[in-house]
Amino acid sequence: MFKDFYIPLRIFSSYSIGESNIRIEDVVKFCKTHKIPAFCITDRNDLFGMLECSLLAKKNGIQYIPGLTLKVRLDEVVSDAAEIEIVLIATNERGVKNLTILSSLLYMRVEKANDETEFALMAIEDKVPCNLCLRQISEYCEGLIVLWGTADKDFLCRLNSTNEELQATIGNIITQLKASLSSAELYIEISRVEDNIFYTAESAFIAFCSLNHIPIVASCIATHMSVSDAEACDVMMCISNGTYIATKDRKAVQKGEFLRTYDEFQSLFADLPKAVENTIALARKCSFMPQSSSPRLPTFASRAQEDLILRQRTLKGLEEKVEKMTEETKMLYFERLQRELDVICSMGFSGYFLVVSDFIRWSRDNDIAVGPGRGSAVGSIVAWVLNITALDPIKFNLLFERFLNPARISMPDIDVDFCQLGRDRVIEYVKKKYGSDRVAHIITFGKLQPRAVLRDVGRVLQIPYRVVDRICKMIPNNPAHPIDLATAVAIDKSLQEMSKTDDDVRRLIEIGLKLEGLHRHISMHSAGVVISDTTLLGDVPLCKTQDSDLILVQYSMKYTELAGLVKFDFLGLKTLTVIAQTCNIIKQHRGIQIDISNLPLTDVKTFEMLTKGLTVGVFQFEGVGMKEAIKGLKPDSIDDLIALSSLYRPGPMSNIPSYNRRKHGLEAVEYIHPRIADVLKDTYGIIIYQEQVIEIARVIANYSLGEADLLRRAMGKKDKNEMAKHQSTFIENAVKNGIEEKSAIEIFDTVNKFASYGFNKSHAAAYSIISYQTAYLKAHYPIEFLCILMNLDIMQTNKLAIYCNEARLLQIQIKPPSINFSYSEFMIEGNEIRYGLEAIKGVSSQLVKEICAEREKNGTFKSILDFIYRIKNKELNKRNMEQMIKACAFAELYPNIKELLENVENLIKESEYHSEMAIANLKQNSLFKKSLPKKNSIDELENFIKTSSLNDNERAMFEYQALGFYLLHNPLQIWRLDLQRSFVSQISEIEELVFKIENEEQKDITKKVAGIITSLKVRSSSSGKGGKFAFMQLCDETGFLDVSIFNEAILIAQKDLLAEGQIIVCNVEIRKDNFGVRITVESVERIDAYDKVKDYIFPITDFQSMKRLSSFLDSNRKHDGAYVRIATHDNENNVIIVWKSKSKYDLNNENLEELKNEEIVYIRYDDEAKLCQYFFKKN
Repeated sequence: MFKDFYIPLRIFSSYSIGESNIRIEDVVKFCKTHKIPAFCITDRNDLFGMLECSLLAKKNGIQYIPGLTLKVRLDEVVSDAAEIEIVLIATNERGVKNLTILSSLLYMRVEKANDETEFALMAIEDKVPCNLCLRQISEYCEGLIVLWGTADKDFLCRLNSTNEELQATIGNIITQLKASLSSAELYIEISRVEDNIFYTAESAFIAFCSLNHIPIVASCIATHMSVSDAEACDVMMCISNGTYIATKDRKAVQKGEFLRTYDEFQSLFADLPKAVENTIALARKCSFMPQSSSPRLPTFASRAQEDLILRQRTLKGLEEKVEKMTEETKMLYFERLQRELDVICSMGFSGYFLVVSDFIRWSRDNDIAVGPGRGSAVGSIVAWVLNITALDPIKFNLLFERFLNPARISMPDIDVDFCQLGRDRVIEYVKKKYGSDRVAHIITFGKLQPRAVLRDVGRVLQIPYRVVDRICKMIPNNPAHPIDLATAVAIDKSLQEMSKTDDDVRRLIEIGLKLEGLHRHISMHSAGVVISDTTLLGDVPLCKTQDSDLILVQYSMKYTELAGLVKFDFLGLKTLTVIAQTCNIIKQHRGIQIDISNLPLTDVKTFEMLTKGLTVGVFQFEGVGMKEAIKGLKPDSIDDLIALSSLYRPGPMSNIPSYNRRKHGLEAVEYIHPRIADVLKDTYGIIIYQEQVIEIARVIANYSLGEADLLRRAMGKKDKNEMAKHQSTFIENAVKNGIEEKSAIEIFDTVNKFASYGFNKSHAAAYSIISYQTAYLKAHYPIEFLCILMNLDIMQTNKLAIYCNEARLLQIQIKPPSINFSYSEFMIEGNEIRYGLEAIKGVSSQLVKEICAEREKNGTFKSILDFIYRIKNKELNKRNMEQMIKACAFAELYPNIKELLENVENLIKESEYHSEMAIANLKQNSLFKKSLPKKNSIDELENFIKTSSLNDNERAMFEYQALGFYLLHNPLQIWRLDLQRSFVSQISEIEELVFKIENEEQKDITKKVAGIITSLKVRSSSSGKGGKFAFMQLCDETGFLDVSIFNEAILIAQKDLLAEGQIIVCNVEIRKDNFGVRITVESVERIDAYDKVKDYIFPITDFQSMKRLSSFLDSNRKHDGAYVRIATHDNENNVIIVWKSKSKYDLNNENLEELKNEEIVYIRYDDEAKLCQYFFKKN
């Protein structure tokens, strides 16, 4: 009867993170291949894959049995000795519910109140998952089968009993299980692998069951699919536990833990045929598989009431919005509102809108900034009048059908941006309103990516780092178009060759291929929160991470939604924090109240600033490439910002030059057909938005907006079957609409091409409003705006360097840190910004707080000694004193920084001695207290060291060490004019070239760039020949740049020059290959090769003056002379070099004066007076 198959009951899937590499789809495929009708997954502690597994099994006609493995305490006392591991298997719907509750209880305590379940989480420092006691399980064991037996290796390893004592111990526990879990059915599990090391225990279990008529069931734990996967599974376990494969006494995969065929399983249990039969008998008792569910919205009111409330509120909201419009225009808005409401109410989504509008209203009432909108919801007039969004969809030509399509019923998805600092408060409000037992976050699973898995495997196998690193760098890393490991190996012949010739590489890649994509860890989804209409406990499994007390649904987002839970995205957007805090500081600093939601969208000053490319801190537009794009666009309207933010993406980016030319009348605007001119006129004939695709289908082929959205989706997904249907319908309808067939085909093909990367205009419009708001604040209140940017990025040195450079361009002075005037953060002083003390590297926030508090209480510090006597914080040590001194924080108290640094130890000793004396004094009777001895000046300190003052180079070096960049003393500034004349680029210019090469707007190029070495890491080559290469970071006034040096000759020849702090000029090759754009150093020069010299001007006025110059140069050639460069000025007075001589000339002062005294007559070029100069410079 049961001779053809068995049911595997102890499969651990890859959701048992770090314990198994079995993928669920592989289990289903195995069961289909071997005609196994059912299987049970018994992951440890969690049910992460329960719904996924159930749906996949059902789709393939296989029964999935939900199970759970967990540790149980036999009594209330926490003790390993009284702990066993059991398996719980759900037999029916009640059993599945109890399984989810028990899995959840491993992470939280539950209290019941008013017949409602509320969660009270375990303290964050508690171990999670915890172990439950038998009493807790007894409350939720209905509908469950319990397995316990020889699979409990930890329990068996603890036993050192005789056979009789062993039987007694096992018998007592089984009796206790039967008594405590009387609502469940108990099976004793006989689990075997190839080496049955627990033979004695197995005999004891079988004997007791035989005497007491308890059924036994056979099992074989499976943690990998086949014998050949065992090594990869073992490596996975090492990755999870932080061990090496060679580590002794580590936790390891037991031999034989693979998924067996019936013959293999039957052979293993040939002596226990009844136990094999019982796998099928047990499975037949399991009748319920979790299924997907329709969405269950949180209850705002009854369904009828929700529809009524929504209509009332939206009508009132619209009346307020259109109050000043004409009657004809009002009618247009009311008709649109009615149409949207009919769709929303018919779909049953009224409550959804009310829930979202409620927590947004609460946020605004509680001074938490909310974004103007996000995604396609911005196209809804209902969302606008409820103040969910801030854009009038009719004014911006946005479509409701892009958001909710009556032809394609699906849940609305309104994502909401909040100020980062207020987001958690909004979620807490939602928990209080709907019940903390009905609100949870969503889990995410970190997976082993191609490069990461190779590095993990390499570490575990202890393959030399240089080998692993070399292989990893051969794997393409392109987030936009990710390539898996198998594809990377298939397309790279050198990788294939290395795998054949090097055993380490072969093993690394083979194991990497088996582990790639497996779960590595769990974390919390950045935005997703579910709000349920009923308690979540028992509905879905819940958990929490070790480092957070927030409740998570154990399913990933996809399966959370399939379980019927409705997701709301609460996103924290840093830019909203920037805007809110800037408005607050403007009010404090200037007494001006900014109404950020009602700014004029035509502000000239804002667009002039953007046109200059001053976009640092401007939302969406601060990248190097975007800066160049916006300078070319010269925007003068919000529509330009919407268009550029939509075009600036892979694919449509190539249309930016054409868009710019058409905007400025330099290229004719063309339309693929006259009938769509109105649709494309605002974008100069270029299809940019998804909404335009929908409108074209409506205008040309008489599609309804709902049908047109289905066409757009099909085009975006490149669904060939759907596209074939739509193409036929589109062309047929277009012809009926009076369009020639040839034109209809051309229009369809054009729309199809653009639809694949057309952008959602609703989202682009909302985010462009945020961009405009930041640009407006920066243009009108740059000091306040930059101050807030600096405070929000106070620990990010690279960003602070960029902000300080932007301040310099805007002629805003950043004052250095001051022990008497600086606070923790950056502060505004008049029209300047004072550097914050917490931004000094190595200075703790606790020390800064005490410094500020002491200053507020007892006034400013009068001297350096006054400071060390008054500050008694244990954080005041040599390290942070040195950092504050180097940052010039004590400059007003003691200008000789070098001398202070030399005496830091003496100062700290004096501080410690003074503190000890103060403590001793406190312990004395008041009659015996002594006045504390204090020095009057620093030179009274014991072992005082006298030194000279800092030179400019030392001052710059100390500033860099303390702040991480050059604030006031950038050594490059004195060289900048000479570097510019010598064709040496700034780092920002190199970044612009990188962007252009990356987007194939520029060919590979070689350039010179000057910078200060901030980091240099020299590595040994993996070739085994001892070669060296290096990774180097440079910085200048405009930013940071990472470059590589692969020519070992450079490292040897320039050994003294290549060191942190040195200023150099590099000749770099900027080249694009399969791995992206690389910047490689080809040569290095000293900065002093670019000495400053006097500029000599010889204007070119006519042909005769050019002849005189030519004659002069011919007669003054000199081998060790100087090169000559011809330069002009542009409209903004920037120097542009137009010619460089190949020969050198003797340019002594006497010769030059002779040339300079020639009679000069200025002429005009291109209707603008331009001075053409000769610069002579020593090389």
